[in-house]
Amino acid sequence: MSKLLIVGDLHLRTRTPRRRREADFEAVCLGKLRQIVHIGRTEADAVIQVGDFFHQPDPSKGLIAGVIEVLKESKVPWYAIHGQHDLRYHSQDAAKRSALRVLEAAGVLNIVDGDGLGRGTMLFGAPFGQTPPPCPDSGYNVLVSHVMVGDKPLWPGHELTGPEEYVRKNPSYSLYLLGDYHYSFQIKVGNAWVINAGAVLRLTADERDRCRRPKAVLFDTDKNEPKDIYLDVANEADAFNMDGYTQDKGHEAERASFAEMADALRKSGKTGVNFGENLTRAMDDMKIGKGVRDKTWLAYNREEGDKA
Repeated sequence: MSKLLIVGDLHLRTRTPRRRREADFEAVCLGKLRQIVHIGRTEADAVIQVGDFFHQPDPSKGLIAGVIEVLKESKVPWYAIHGQHDLRYHSQDAAKRSALRVLEAAGVLNIVDGDGLGRGTMLFGAPFGQTPPPCPDSGYNVLVSHVMVGDKPLWPGHELTGPEEYVRKNPSYSLYLLGDYHYSFQIKVGNAWVINAGAVLRLTADERDRCRRPKAVLFDTDKNEPKDIYLDVANEADAFNMDGYTQDKGHEAERASFAEMADALRKSGKTGVNFGENLTRAMDDMKIGKGVRDKTWLAYNREEGDKA
């Protein structure tokens, strides 16, 4: 295997995000997917997607059907792993009933599970919440992982694992392909590249998100060399309605409060099998204010309830 097309978090969805102008956002999503299929067909030997293929764990049947139709146009195999957005309640117990399994059953996608790509190249997956397997002693081994690893913290006080630390904890792979963190980076650690292609869709009006240039990354395993391939996207003014929008600095306090709550939940050990109950317990223990609490539940309910 010589050329791999790396695709970041897709977050394919039907509902138009707040401040995006498009009435038919499903068409926008499928259009981006079709661009990637075309690039893969002409440039790569395989396409690898790093999780959060869909934005909700139960996408509409129409969206799934549209994805199958687009992926059927690919002349090269597609591989993917589960991100938390692909899993109901963010649980691996739901993996067998996921939309990715439907795509696999339709024959248009392979869920990464120690797959051989030819010429000694092997793919190993670490889906959301799972520990990467030990790297084999020989061959060209690629780790595909959906994990929060990045080169810059997302908010003040964000304790973020860096690429170098991640490689140190999971050594010996030839190539590391990461998702979850939505902003692209490419860092060489020793002789191994750590690559995050960045999220494909611009879903928020936050300046860092809306000003991104979505792309895929073509990696040549023979040359050990990445190449950015930028997607055709609408310009910022055409894509976003910014009327009355201001980058509210007051949101920083809410982000910090949410981060503190999430950290407390992680450290407390007071977790059960119900994600909603875990959230309620953590917010009660932390005495989280109504503003952050309401926004947390709004985001949760949109994810669980948006099946349009």
